[in-house]
Amino acid sequence: MDPIGQPRVVIGPSGAGKSTLAGAFAEAHGDSFQLVRTHTTRPRRPGETGTHVFLSRQDFDRADYLGTLELFGARYGLPRFGGTRTALIVLRQAALAQLAALFPQARIIQVEAPPQVLVARLEARGDRDRADPAALDRETRAGRAAAHAIVRTDQPFARALADFTGLALDG
Repeated sequence: MDPIGQPRVVIGPSGAGKSTLAGAFAEAHGDSFQLVRTHTTRPRRPGETGTHVFLSRQDFDRADYLGTLELFGARYGLPRFGGTRTALIVLRQAALAQLAALFPQARIIQVEAPPQVLVARLEARGDRDRADPAALDRETRAGRAAAHAIVRTDQPFARALADFTGLALDG
């Protein structure tokens, strides 16, 4: 496994299952990995928990971040982190350039599914504004170009989690 300080970065388009996989992995490996929760000004979805801290724009603007990004009309920020566990960070591919400048040795894992699967997931959770198949396909292809490894989530969850776990632990 990589030494502490070389984060595992999880990327992928909306609806791919980034937060779900990262959360399940962090819960099982919390002794070695720390899930870094990004901050956002977007509204919380009904029943949503996990990888974000939801803030007003005013509170967001007062915080100190390693990097920020505006996406879908909301702001996202990566807070400063540290400690004795390896960071597990869930990001969009658009934020990778900022992260790569800070952590050039970070291991990037792309989480993906075919566009029609992503569209169905996004529509089911009420994110119709993000359910553009062409945009999802472009983001998937861009993520593949940047990723060290890929996990497909159009398979049973247990299999996707096992694949993700093997890649995250491999370093």
